[in-house]
Amino acid sequence: MPFIKKINAKANAIKIKDLSGNYPIVLQKEFMKIIVQYLRFDPNWGYIGEYMHPFTNAISQDDVRITTFYREDNLIDGIFSTIHEIGHGFYEHQTAKKYANSVLANKSRALHESQSRLLENNIGRSKAFWENLLPALKALFSKQLQDIDLDDFYRSINKVECSLIRTMADELTYPLHILIRYELEKDIFSGRCDLDNLNVAWNKKVEEYLDIKVDNDRNGILQDVHWASNDFGYFPTYALGSAYAAQIYHHLDRTIDVAKCLQRNDFAKIEDWLKEHIHCYGGLFDARTILQKGLNEDFDPRYYVEYLKEKYKNLYDIIK
Repeated sequence: MPFIKKINAKANAIKIKDLSGNYPIVLQKEFMKIIVQYLRFDPNWGYIGEYMHPFTNAISQDDVRITTFYREDNLIDGIFSTIHEIGHGFYEHQTAKKYANSVLANKSRALHESQSRLLENNIGRSKAFWENLLPALKALFSKQLQDIDLDDFYRSINKVECSLIRTMADELTYPLHILIRYELEKDIFSGRCDLDNLNVAWNKKVEEYLDIKVDNDRNGILQDVHWASNDFGYFPTYALGSAYAAQIYHHLDRTIDVAKCLQRNDFAKIEDWLKEHIHCYGGLFDARTILQKGLNEDFDPRYYVEYLKEKYKNLYDIIK
């Protein structure tokens, strides 16, 4: 896609400090404890473990288990994987108790992804989120981050750069990863795709949409667990969830001023608002009905488009 080359060119023209380096896992785990406490992921009902592909599993409302992962050469991926899964965890924990252990505890998948994407991106990649947390992070990694200030860090965690791995993609190029999978799924079920050479079709689409070549199937078609788990049709929920998240964030911020809550280390207000307006309904209604009840308006994808345009216009002057 031509605009991908344009985006990469503009992003590369802006001086963004490199966060690569060696980050001992033992210290990453110490910082994860700070994240967990800041986000009020209570050990009385929430447990965090490790796995190569982070996920959330709610045994019950009061036994919510999430996983994350750590890489010594990449500090950021583990942090945002944890924040993402905590978003899922809160949704499970905060459903009205009267729906617990019933079919009404089963929620819309897209709305579920909206809660993880909301926490990971709209909130977790904001500058206000890191005003309190960056000093703690720098205290643990003083050598690696000694020349990084808040503005540097904010630009770095929002850098636009086409990548092979969906879970590591920036917000702007992430929907293209979903489009690749969505189009392949349609080809699979319509019979248009040669299943014996599905990886070839995958690689072709990655090069077409992201302008990069797949070096091996581990970084290509085998990177996600969904198809191996017979979970076809799930990938669009990530894109739809991102669009829901932008709309939810707009109303959340208009009501309680998210930046001020984060600066005051008062995540409880955000947590309570989400419980009252989104989480409490569980699976009693479909996603669009919950949005109508919680936000007093129908789903509108323009919130997502405007969120991305405004964010990256301010960051990199990419979108005019």
